[in-house]
Amino acid sequence: MKKAKLSALIFILFVFITVFAFVIRIYKVDRAPSGLLVDEASFGYNAYSILKTGKDEHGVLFPLIFKAFGDQKLPAYAYSVVPFIKVFGLNNLAVRLPSVLAGTLLSGVVFLLLIEVGFTLPVSFIGGLITATSPWSVILSRFGFESNFGLLFFMLGFLFTYKSYKNKSILSAIFSGIFFGITLYSYIAFKLITPVLLVGVITLQHFIEKQNKKVSVFIFIAFLLSILPILITAFSSQSTARFTQVGLNYNTGLKMEINEDRAFCGIKLPGLLCYATANKPLFYLRTYLYRYITALSPSYLFLEGDTEYKYLNVDNFGSYYVWLLPFYLLGFFYLWKKASSRLLARFEIILLLGLLICPLPTLLVSGPQKVRISAFFPFILFVILYGVAQIETILKKSWHKYVFFGTIILLSFLSIGYFMIHFLTIHIQKNELSYGTYIPKLMKYLGQQDKNVQIYIRSLPEAVTYFAYENTVDPKSYQENVIFKQPDAIGFAHAKDLMNIHIIEQDMFGIACKARSQKEEALFVSSDNDLSVPIKSKTVFNSENGVNAAAVVYDLKNIIFDYARCPQK
Repeated sequence: MKKAKLSALIFILFVFITVFAFVIRIYKVDRAPSGLLVDEASFGYNAYSILKTGKDEHGVLFPLIFKAFGDQKLPAYAYSVVPFIKVFGLNNLAVRLPSVLAGTLLSGVVFLLLIEVGFTLPVSFIGGLITATSPWSVILSRFGFESNFGLLFFMLGFLFTYKSYKNKSILSAIFSGIFFGITLYSYIAFKLITPVLLVGVITLQHFIEKQNKKVSVFIFIAFLLSILPILITAFSSQSTARFTQVGLNYNTGLKMEINEDRAFCGIKLPGLLCYATANKPLFYLRTYLYRYITALSPSYLFLEGDTEYKYLNVDNFGSYYVWLLPFYLLGFFYLWKKASSRLLARFEIILLLGLLICPLPTLLVSGPQKVRISAFFPFILFVILYGVAQIETILKKSWHKYVFFGTIILLSFLSIGYFMIHFLTIHIQKNELSYGTYIPKLMKYLGQQDKNVQIYIRSLPEAVTYFAYENTVDPKSYQENVIFKQPDAIGFAHAKDLMNIHIIEQDMFGIACKARSQKEEALFVSSDNDLSVPIKSKTVFNSENGVNAAAVVYDLKNIIFDYARCPQK
C-alpha cells in the first residue's frame, strides 16, 4: 500500500475509533448516574473556587497540591475542570468532561502507539477498539477520575518517545518529556511508575539500540523541567501525606494480624518458631505476592472485576470481556517463549517492565482496583494483542484474516452494547446509594431553607462539600465561613460547619435539646427513617428507583420531645 493511502487509512481509522469512544463515554454522562462521587464534588467545587477567586476551598492561591479532605489531591484534574465550568457551569457534565475526553483520546493514542511500535494495522485497530469498548476504560472515563486523566498523558509520553527515536525528532522528544511530566501532576501512582519506565525506555533505546543521543537528552531535560515545580515539594509533608495515610492504615492491621497469629501459635508451639512464621517480611511478601497474582488473574481481569467496589464494576463483567481471555493466555505464552529464548524485542522488554512496575504503588496499599491500577490497563492490553498477533501470523489466506478480525470487531460491538445496557439500566439502579443519586435533591432542598434555620447533618460526613457543589455556594463566602475538623490520626479533615450547615455526631434528641436551649429553628438530617415520627414532620428522600429511603430531614419544631430529659447546664 502506498504511503499516502496508508496515512489516509490510518487517519480514517483514528477518527472512527475516537468518535466511537466519545459516543460511548458522553452518552448521558451527566445523568447516569445523576449523583456524583465525593471526589468529583471536591474536584468540581475546588475548580469553581479557582475560577472565581484563584484560591481553593482552603484559601490557598493557585495551589500545586489541593488539601481537599486532607488527602492532598494532585492538581492536574482540578485545573482541567476549570474551563469546562466556565462554559457549562458547575455541574456533573463539566466535572466529568475531562475524563470523557481523556478516555476518548486514549483509544486513538493507543491505536497510533501500536502502529509506532510495530504491530500491524489490523492488530493496532483492534487495540484501539478494545480500549474504546473495554469496561475498564469506559467506567474510568464516565467519572471524574484523575487516574484516567494521567493515563492519557502516560500513553502520549510513550507515543512521542517512540516517534522521537524513529524520526530523530527533537520536538517529539520535548513533547514526550512534557507529557510524562504531566502524569506526576495527575495521579500519585505515576510518581513511581513514570520515572522507572522512562529510564527503562531511554536505557534500551540509547545504550542498547544505540539510538540518537540528542533525543534521549531532550526527553530527559523536558521531563525534569516539567516536574521541577512538583519536585520541589516532593518531600514535603503535603506530598507524602497520602503514602503516610495508607501506610498507617495498612501497618496497623498488619501488626494486629501478626500479634494475633503469634498468640495463637504460642499456645501450641515455641515462641521462637512462632516469631519465625509470623513476622513483617513474611507477611509483606505473602500479601504482595497474593495481590500481584490477583491483579494478573483471569478471574479479576476477565470474569469478576472489582467485586468490593460496586460503583466501579458491573456484575458479571470483568475489566475486559471474557472472550479476550484466550488471547491473553496466548500472549503470555508468546512472551514466555521469547523471554526463555532471550529474543525479546525492546518493546517487549518495556512491556514486561510495565507488568512488573505498574501494579506496585497500589499493591503496596491494598488489592487491585480499577482506578488505582489504571496504569496497568495498557500493558494488559498489549499482552492480549500479542495473542491476537500470533493468530494473525498463523492465518495465511486473506479471507481467513478478514473473518478473524471481522469476528473480533463484531464481538466488540456486541459486547459494548450488552455492557452499556446493563450499566445504564440495571447496575446504576441497583447501586444508587453508592452513587449518591439522592444527594443532589437533598442538598438543593437544604439550600432552599431559610438561612436562620440551623441544619444538622449526621448521615453524610462530606455534606458541606456536596452542599457547596450543588448550591454553587460563593467561594469567597465559603472560604470566609467554613470551619474544618481537626485532622484525624491519618490526616483526613472534613469541613464541619458552613454558615447554617453543621456536621454532627449527636442523635436527634441531643440536637433537639440544643435547639431548644438556644431558641433556634432546626432541621436534623439522618439516614434513618424513624417510623414513629409523623410524615408531616419529616421529608424523606428516596433513591431514584424508590426502593430505599436514603435520607430523612426532620423538622424538630414539629416533633414532640421529652425536654425534661435534656441535660441541664
